Amino acid sequence: QLISQMIALDPLKRPSEDECLAHILFWDDEKKLTFIGEISDKIEYEVGIQQGNSKLYQGLENIASDYGLFKHCGNEWASIIDKKIIKDLSKHRKKYTYYYATDLIRMIRNKRMHYRELPFDIQTQLGELPGGFLHYFGVRFPKLNTVLFEFAAKFLHKELGISSSF
Repeated sequence: QLISQMIALDPLKRPSEDECLAHILFWDDEKKLTFIGEISDKIEYEVGIQQGNSKLYQGLENIASDYGLFKHCGNEWASIIDKKIIKDLSKHRKKYTYYYATDLIRMIRNKRMHYRELPFDIQTQLGELPGGFLHYFGVRFPKLNTVLFEFAAKFLHKELGISSSF
C-alpha cells in the first residue's frame, strides 16, 4: 500500500518523506519486535477487560483474514512452525489457537520475551535476536508486518504514533 501511495499520479495524495520513513518497511529489527509485543499486549489487555468482546481482537483477525495471512498454510499457522517450537509452547501457556493472528503474535512476543530461557536447539532454530528471530517468522508469514501495520494505523495510530493514512 505504501508503494502505491508513493507513486500516486496526484502529488497531493502522496505521503511525505517523513510519513514514508515512519512506515514499518524502514524500521530496524528491534523496533519491529517491540511493535509486535506492544500490539499483542494491547490486545491481550483489552480482551481481559472486555471478556471476549474486544474491538482490537476482532479488528486484527479481520485484517489478517482480508490479507490471507494464513492462506498459504491451510489457515493454521502452527503447520509451518518447527515441531519442537510448537511442543515447547505448551510448557509456558495453556493454549494457543493456531488459526488466530492474535495467538501468533502472542507466541512471537512470548518467545522473544523468554528467548534466553528457551532450550539452545530452539534458540538456534529461531535464530539470534533480533534479526534472525524476525527472519524466522518473516519467511513463514511474509504478510505479517503489513497486517500489523495496517491494524495499528487503523486502531492504534494515536497510541503508537502511526500515520492512519496508510
